[in-house]
Amino acid sequence: MKSFILSSALGAVAIATIFACSHRTIEFERSSDGGASPPTFTEGDAASADDATMLISYCPATSCTGNTMTCPTSRFPCDVDLRTDKENCGACGVRCPGLSACTNGTCAIDSCSGRFRDCNGSIEDGCETRVGTNDNCNDCGDVCTDPTRPCISLGNDTYQCGCPSGQTVCGGLCYDLSADDRNCAACGEACDPTGGGAPSYPNVYYGCVAGQCGNAKCAQGFADCNKDFADGCETEMGTVENCGGCGIACEPGQVCGSEMGKAVCQCAAGLKLCGSHCRDLQVDPWNCGACGVVCMESYAGTSQVIGQCIYGSCVYECAVGWGDCNGDPSDSCETNLRSDPSNCGGCGVHCAKDQPCIGGRCAVEPCPDGGTSVQ
Repeated sequence: MKSFILSSALGAVAIATIFACSHRTIEFERSSDGGASPPTFTEGDAASADDATMLISYCPATSCTGNTMTCPTSRFPCDVDLRTDKENCGACGVRCPGLSACTNGTCAIDSCSGRFRDCNGSIEDGCETRVGTNDNCNDCGDVCTDPTRPCISLGNDTYQCGCPSGQTVCGGLCYDLSADDRNCAACGEACDPTGGGAPSYPNVYYGCVAGQCGNAKCAQGFADCNKDFADGCETEMGTVENCGGCGIACEPGQVCGSEMGKAVCQCAAGLKLCGSHCRDLQVDPWNCGACGVVCMESYAGTSQVIGQCIYGSCVYECAVGWGDCNGDPSDSCETNLRSDPSNCGGCGVHCAKDQPCIGGRCAVEPCPDGGTSVQ
């Protein structure tokens, strides 16, 4: 049997008692006189008396445990975790600069944005390398060695050596020379949109088809849906009746939006188009009740409060590790339940005198007498 009492609500003596059961094998033999005499018992593999019972006692700690530390900027004893605190990484006062974060007590670049990477592993110069070059195409050390396949952009800050199949590099970008009006059959060969004086039709211009200029094409956003070229490209795309193609109608309540440059029907029932995205205004904290209504995610630049959208209204609750212990809504969730010895793990939970609160628990340590009696 094992029983544990690791801490009390008032941070008093915490006791952990472990009873180690002795394991015995008991065998008996029936008497040879038909039961007139009692059976004979023998004991095998008996455990020693010293192993039968073990008592371990814990007392309130008065010093920091694990990787915690009290630093000059501390508000409470032992409220700094040297493994993760960016202002005290590995030791008090060691601040991780810029975009770096503290991981296992060491400053390291947390993340880089856009076209930049941390290729030299130094936090001093941050994300020093720009990708999209022949030396570092899509990532550090991604070298484009073939001069005919230079590093080109695929959009969204992604790159690769050379163009996809069917495309050719022109000025550092990839084009389909069989259909591109500015690079028709060869780089830089632009088509005359008037066709050199060819007949004019509504929403029609002359461009590149099969690598040759002079072919009538619909202007962007229009199509020839009635197949009567006399009225040109008469149908506007991007409407609920013709969303991305002739006759492609959106369902009732949907709108024709844009995804990756293409017109598509968007927003199922219950969703609303906010900008270029469909949102559920009943639960979306960034569009709560209406587009653009943001439920607060933090309070005073901290992570003390979490804002949620419930039935189209913003509702706030204390984040894990924080509490509203003074009952004053003006300062929201003001109490750090992970390190405040007067509110350790919960409002009003007091640790003993000089006993630190570490991780939301009043810290304990083995009693000075070696753990053989309760103090």
